[in-house]
Amino acid sequence: YEGEEIQLESGAKLFCYTDGVVEAENAEKELYSEARLLKTLEVHSKYGVKRLTEQVLESVSEHVLMAEQSDDITILVVNYKK
Repeated sequence: YEGEEIQLESGAKLFCYTDGVVEAENAEKELYSEARLLKTLEVHSKYGVKRLTEQVLESVSEHVLMAEQSDDITILVVNYKK
């Protein structure tokens, strides 16, 4: 891992997740994907951290439907305020 510093502006959100989110598979073995996650985050970015997390989890659930979960799904969202 490489260390990196970034400057967050007040009101910025930091979205952290495990690979189980983007690698969640549906019955056809299609991955949820980073592209789908980014689109979901873009559409729901105006929401607070709780609702944003719920929207992502709902989107993942809609993708996988009844397929068995194959990996952990962990999400941490931080809303930075000065």
